[in-house]
Amino acid sequence: MSDIKVKISAVLEGSISKSELANVLFREAVKLSGFNEDDAGCDWVTDNHGVTYIGYEREWVASRNPMVAKMIDVCNFLDGGKELKMEKKHLL
Repeated sequence: MSDIKVKISAVLEGSISKSELANVLFREAVKLSGFNEDDAGCDWVTDNHGVTYIGYEREWVASRNPMVAKMIDVCNFLDGGKELKMEKKHLL
């Protein structure tokens, strides 16, 4: 007698806080950026051109990949309720 192959699937439900989701997404953004220096605990911010900076310093570019910038915007929104934009900081 031969075995019969059966596909079994299940619906799993769980929860994750916004902060936890932001942390996971941030780690993925860092991997995608290829940035491997110490960010000194500074905020990661973006500009309107898809560039990601660290600590509102134009000289400290973490990535020029627009996808990384989008991911960082989502992280900042999930974690603090707003995007952190370079232009807004320099306009104040």
